Amino acid sequence: MSTQPPDDGFPWIGRLEATHAGEVTRLLCEAFFDYPVMRFVLGETPDYAGRLVRLIGLFTAGRWLRGHPVLGLRGADGSLQAAITMTPRGAFDTPPALAELAETTWNMLGAETKQRYAMLCEAWAATEPAGENWHVNMLGVAKAAHGAGHGGRLLAAALDLAAKDPVAQAVDLTTEDAANLSFYTRRGFEVTGQRRVGPTLETWTLVAPRRADGGFGPGGA
Repeated sequence: MSTQPPDDGFPWIGRLEATHAGEVTRLLCEAFFDYPVMRFVLGETPDYAGRLVRLIGLFTAGRWLRGHPVLGLRGADGSLQAAITMTPRGAFDTPPALAELAETTWNMLGAETKQRYAMLCEAWAATEPAGENWHVNMLGVAKAAHGAGHGGRLLAAALDLAAKDPVAQAVDLTTEDAANLSFYTRRGFEVTGQRRVGPTLETWTLVAPRRADGGFGPGGA
């Protein structure tokens, strides 16, 4: 998968590098500003926007520092329109730089915030599907690009990337917005788990199993 825009310009989908970390974080902060997970974990505080940058920065750092895929879609003007972060199958150590960043981030965000995130992680673990799966962490689209189909295109590229791993059995993800369920089920995902996290947050686990032809997702017509 290309990491540079082609000579004939845009639009373009490809793998982003750590040099794009700030750009990806800004886009995901915009896309997830009112997302239930962020509101639940961070709480309603006057400095919510700044705390969100720190939280999403930690999430994305986990991908950059482990060398996991971050894909982006650039529009006709070259701007980043959508981004998706993924975790390949398998177990991964925590690099020292990531452990240090996590400690610094949680110290800044506070013990209550860390505890709420731990509650969410427990819910995810309780519904985590078995198998050798790739995981979609975050998929975000810039507000100005909503309705252009970028989310579906980028998810399809992510599924194609996972399909290149011959051992991968499925791609899984979670969503905390019921409105997202139809988006994913139309693209080959099945709801396999559901769990409530406190009175204001619910999470769903979805899985796209590998098709007979080796791919993930709905397949060709």
